[in-house]
Amino acid sequence: MEQRQIDAANAAGVPVTFYWGNAEFYQYRICDGDPQGINDLVAAPTGPGDFSCPGSPLPCPSMESFHPNNTGTKRYAIAFQKALTLANY
Repeated sequence: MEQRQIDAANAAGVPVTFYWGNAEFYQYRICDGDPQGINDLVAAPTGPGDFSCPGSPLPCPSMESFHPNNTGTKRYAIAFQKALTLANY
């Protein structure tokens, strides 16, 4: 589906490049083991700046849940650099 949209945008004169960064995350996904590049469910701290669930006996999910950690940020950087190269930047 993405390729059809890219082709349509390019045909309309809009320079669009799509890069699927899945290869950069091979063996770094949540279920792939260690090291993970994407956080699994993270319990929120009790301080300000994150979600709170007053009255809930369960921990609240942190905003860090399912987002890249330090390893994942490096993997995103690799994918982004490849995307820029593909787009001739």
